[in-house]
Amino acid sequence: RESASGSSIRGLSPISEQHARKKGATDKSIQAVKDMETFKVRPEELDRFLEEGKLGEYSQ
Repeated sequence: RESASGSSIRGLSPISEQHARKKGATDKSIQAVKDMETFKVRPEELDRFLEEGKLGEYSQ
């Protein structure tokens, strides 16, 4: 589902945050998601992860 994955790239929208709160998500949980959005992965790290896990171009 491209639309679902594409929206996740943009981060937690105000509407998504409201929905999470209505479903019982705590402030701590919501902040944890916002904190994750600030993580950066270097291309070398991603490549190593894919290679070690035999994912993507390394899957064969």
